[in-house]
Formats: sequence, C-alpha cells, structure tokens
Amino acid sequence: VAELCQPEIPEFSEQVEVQPKGKGSLKVQMDELWSFVEHKGNKQWVWLALDVDTREIIGCYIGDRSTGSAQKLWESLPAVYRQCAFAIQISGRLAAEVLPSKRHQAVGKETGKTSYIERLNCTLRQRVSRLVRKTLSFSKKLENHIGAIWHFIHHYNSSLPKLDPFLFRTTEKTISDFEKAADLYKEQGNKKWYQNSLDRLKELRNN
Repeated sequence: VAELCQPEIPEFSEQVEVQPKGKGSLKVQMDELWSFVEHKGNKQWVWLALDVDTREIIGCYIGDRSTGSAQKLWESLPAVYRQCAFAIQISGRLAAEVLPSKRHQAVGKETGKTSYIERLNCTLRQRVSRLVRKTLSFSKKLENHIGAIWHFIHHYNSSLPKLDPFLFRTTEKTISDFEKAADLYKEQGNKKWYQNSLDRLKELRNN
C-alpha cells in the first residue's frame, strides 16, 4: 500500500543547468525554506539561491540548518557565480560565515531586497505538494523528497525565457552611466536615489 501511495521518484541530477553568463555584474538572492520528511521532528531545510536578473534557480542544497549546509549551497553554485556574484540573504549568521564578506549582505524582509527569493519559496510550496506546511502529501523517504524538489528545479529553469548573456556583462559604460546618475541626484539633493546609485556602483565595481 505504501508503495502505491508514494512511488519512487526517478533520479535527477543534483546540479543546476543555467544559461551561459559572462563575468560581470551578477546578483543573487538566497534563503532557506523549512520542510520535513516523515514527521515534523525530522526537519529538512531547502537552501536556495536565485539569479535576480534571469530568475533562474542557480543553487540548491537540502539538509540541516547549519554552517555546513550553507557551505554546500555555496558549492552548488556555478563557478561564474562563486567568482563574481554579489549575494543578498535574509538576515542570518549561517551564510555570513561562508560567503565572502565583501560580496554578501544580510537584510530584513522589510527592505524588499529579497522579494524574488521569497516569491520563489511561495511558488515552490504551491507546485510541490509535499512542501505545504499542513498536508497529507508529506515525504516518507528523504530520497523522494530531494528528487521531487530537484524535478521542480529542472522544470522551472527550463521553462524560463532564454536571454542574451551579453545583457549581464558589466561594461565601463555601465559604470560611467551610474556615476553620471549619482552626480545628477547629488546636485538635485535627491538623497534616496543618490544612495541607490552609490550602492549599485559598489556592486558593479566589486564584480
């Protein structure tokens, strides 16, 4: 009866497939999502990383809520992101202990800077029934739990529109444009947009 209720899920590669990216300005949002297997005492945290520009899921790890799991998430990112990306994460110390300090910012939900990854968390719970907080569809086996999540990730990424990787390269002109914008906002006394331009310039120069 158990096998009929929850058949084995085919194996899927636990490695993301993303569109080609040039080295340049890459922005990532990161978060972890609570789930469980068999009973709520067996917590399995779904660690996720999302490309802000393409909306691709670029990294995933399923395990406990520890520094080791944060490290596994970082290692799951394609090399170009580990070299160039600036990561924004919902406030927490675990990822901060793993990510390069100059390319990481922990923020609160109220800032709006993690809206894409929070939206993805909602989508994941809607599409994968075993992740709904109160459900009879919960996973009985960890292998099936992981397989269902990776099945969603591959399907989700493959359904996104293909974009020109040139769009994500940082050029001298891009930096120059933001410098001019910052100067203009400073002259106008627009402190909010002046600071936004400075923050963006810092991200571009770090990459």
